Amino acid sequence: RCPDGDPIGHIPWRPLLCVVGAIIFFGAGVTRLGFVISFPLAIVLTSYASTEFTWKGAILNALVLTVASYAIFIWGLQLTIPVWPV
Repeated sequence: RCPDGDPIGHIPWRPLLCVVGAIIFFGAGVTRLGFVISFPLAIVLTSYASTEFTWKGAILNALVLTVASYAIFIWGLQLTIPVWPV
């Protein structure tokens, strides 16, 4: 408890671990799994951090964000990211 302040709340472990874990997973997995597999899996893992998680919403978000990110980063900016598994 802070003096003259509100008590500090609990640490939200689920969102913290899901988001950090998704970033680590994507960074480690993109070279082996490729963008089209590692990116949507990272999005689903990040979506799991929410208390309002649903598989339908997570998969829909993963599909939309993967297509948009592919269009922006790989097609538009022509970044050399492995697209398919090696």
